[in-house]
Amino acid sequence: SMIREQPNSTFLFVNSNKKANRDVIKMIKSGLPAEDTLRIKTIYPSAGFSFANHVAPNRVKGKPTVLLVVDQSPAFLSDMFTRLKDFRDSTVVIVTTSKVFDIGTLENSYLNNQSFVGLNTEFVDYADTATQLFIQKYRVKTATEPNKYAFSGYDLGLYFSQLLAASGSLPPVQN
Repeated sequence: SMIREQPNSTFLFVNSNKKANRDVIKMIKSGLPAEDTLRIKTIYPSAGFSFANHVAPNRVKGKPTVLLVVDQSPAFLSDMFTRLKDFRDSTVVIVTTSKVFDIGTLENSYLNNQSFVGLNTEFVDYADTATQLFIQKYRVKTATEPNKYAFSGYDLGLYFSQLLAASGSLPPVQN
């Protein structure tokens, strides 16, 4: 959704060249309209990440650049943020998972120097009406507050029910 919602941005997938990373990037691209995939470039730094070698040549002048990092490897993430420690440009945003906060060898100041988004799958939007209804029903049925597992189940159920509603039928069963 981030790619679709920012038509004036350039997106660079910056990851190590592992099969798992290539598969995730391929899956993300396959869910996008063709015009959005034209704004996406994929970079696999082989000898360490460098802004000058990997990002600068792929930027579009005057447009924001979003670095998408699906790689979960602490070594890759630490190397990338360490090499960017002195780089400051508000038009470049780095998006990865919140697992970057768990890397003990990565100094927080390196993260603070960047426009950085650490995505977290455990965010609960308490202002959402459907979420409020779920919490109320959960309290009635269990006499407790929902924990992270309850919210995960709710989120999965909501995702698949919306998918079923959009398709109008059950997906075919694969053996």
